[in-house]
Amino acid sequence: MERTTLHAVADRTPQMIAKLNKTAGTDNDQWQVLPGVLIKIMLTSI
Repeated sequence: MERTTLHAVADRTPQMIAKLNKTAGTDNDQWQVLPGVLIKIMLTSI
């Protein structure tokens, strides 16, 4: 059941990001750097 839920979230993620891009006025290139930024924030806060 958990795996099914994760697959459903994964299937909806591109659509959610597209809507967020439209709302925030960003593009996919800016989202590609987000994981690295989040890792830096986590490491800095330790």
